[in-house]
Amino acid sequence: MSACLVRLGPSVLRRSLAPLWLVSWLLAVGCGAESADDPAGSISVVSITPGANAVDVALDTTIRLELSAAPREPFKVSLTAAGGEIAHAMRIEGTTVTLTPSSPLWIATGYQVAIPESAGLARAFSSSFVTREGGWMPAQLSSRASATPGGSAAPTLAVVEDGSVLVSWASDNALVNQRFSPGAGWNKLVLPVTLNGDDTFVDTAAASATQAVAAHRYTLLGGSGSIDARTYNGSVWSAPVVVSDDRVGNTTFEQFLGGVASTPQAHAVSFHRGTFAAGYDLYASLRAGSTWSAPILIEPLAGSATSSRIAADGRGGFVLLWTQRDAAGSSTAVWYSTLSAQGVVGTPQKLDDGPNDAFGVAMARAGERVWMAWGHRESESVGSRIVVRSLAADGLGAAKSFVVPGQLSPQLALAASASGAFVAWSHQGAITGAIYAAAAWSAPQVIAAASSDPADNVGRPALALDDRGNATATWTRIPKLNGRRSTMAARWHASRWSTTTLDDQTRSTRAWSAGVDPQGRVTVLWTDDGAPGYRVWAARLE
Repeated sequence: MSACLVRLGPSVLRRSLAPLWLVSWLLAVGCGAESADDPAGSISVVSITPGANAVDVALDTTIRLELSAAPREPFKVSLTAAGGEIAHAMRIEGTTVTLTPSSPLWIATGYQVAIPESAGLARAFSSSFVTREGGWMPAQLSSRASATPGGSAAPTLAVVEDGSVLVSWASDNALVNQRFSPGAGWNKLVLPVTLNGDDTFVDTAAASATQAVAAHRYTLLGGSGSIDARTYNGSVWSAPVVVSDDRVGNTTFEQFLGGVASTPQAHAVSFHRGTFAAGYDLYASLRAGSTWSAPILIEPLAGSATSSRIAADGRGGFVLLWTQRDAAGSSTAVWYSTLSAQGVVGTPQKLDDGPNDAFGVAMARAGERVWMAWGHRESESVGSRIVVRSLAADGLGAAKSFVVPGQLSPQLALAASASGAFVAWSHQGAITGAIYAAAAWSAPQVIAAASSDPADNVGRPALALDDRGNATATWTRIPKLNGRRSTMAARWHASRWSTTTLDDQTRSTRAWSAGVDPQGRVTVLWTDDGAPGYRVWAARLE
């Protein structure tokens, strides 16, 4: 086998800050056009565009190879990224071969072009390039989200496989939706659905561009709160439908929304029903056809179930995660259970138990694996622990714990993708996170350091993780009284964190949600106090 010399072109050398990961990756993946010194009389690659080891390549680029002679059949050129083949069209005109990807390339991703040792080539050829990092593009979605900040203005999003983004929020006594479509941008504000009551919380999930669900808690005067939902068919949202009434016979219950999830076969909503004195039970409702099922009891446990989340399991069913306070009120455990699309409930399984409080349950799905995270307060002397665990068809994965010292309980968030999982938490003015990749967790790393002023703080982060392992965190920097708040975003890319300020123009702002599409384009949502009321903003990493 002949030796292969890889030369880093001027596009890399002139960047004095080129990260070591990029140099190492380009050296590891193989030789570029310069390495194709073939014997006389055989076909060789004369040049390739993008050039060997190129960086910051545009997402709409085509790949062009110039050969020393016209290729002979069969002639194949592969384009791969993250271990998978990238769909493309190939065109041969004389000695020129052009590859046109079927969709835009992914942000901040390494690609490899390869030709096997065939069709007249003396030996195999390969060349690599890296696409550009994205840039944040803010857009104001509404001039008024709510007269007051808090849950009634909290926007949520669902990202669809085709790159669409569905956003839902409550604006005073109305439900509002907006959609981002690739190539078209944000649509006009959808006419709000007016509610003659207090809508306090909204959650959104999507299975495809033509199937999504949004649920909310809706309180009429004199009632304690029904759970309502709307469905999306790709063009319009349905009118709200009552999923669970707060009145059963002559009894009025308190109800609270847990979350929503969606599969191609069914939508699901989790919620809590009961009273403060007697405690709350966890229920779910399914919509596998045109109607919602009656409430399905998920747990028959003693005590009170709270803080539930629900996620699709990637196999047609759902997983629910919640905290369960014991009847004596002395300890809180973390439990999970399953729910099939036909309404069959699995046996509840305890994940974590102990004295003091469990808090902050979170869920994220990647393929057929559901990731679950929660916090558990140990004691004032020990602090808290953040626990992450996955569930797949073959059972539960090993639990990973991160110790968080200090008296205050951290606020956590979770994201997952084909590359692994990402957990982060805010605690004592700092944001810290860890990434699971290549079957191992990284050590916790500070994403945003605490301010030197102990009166400054940060809010709960929202996270996204793409299939190439690029992570995004967004959060609110909360200064001391009368200071200016800022919405921040940080990216884990090229083995380092880089931070951007998205909004620091108002006295009050809050980050809410984040998501990422298959091409690595991230969407984050936040609200600020633009007059009058609280405005909803989105920023896209394009």
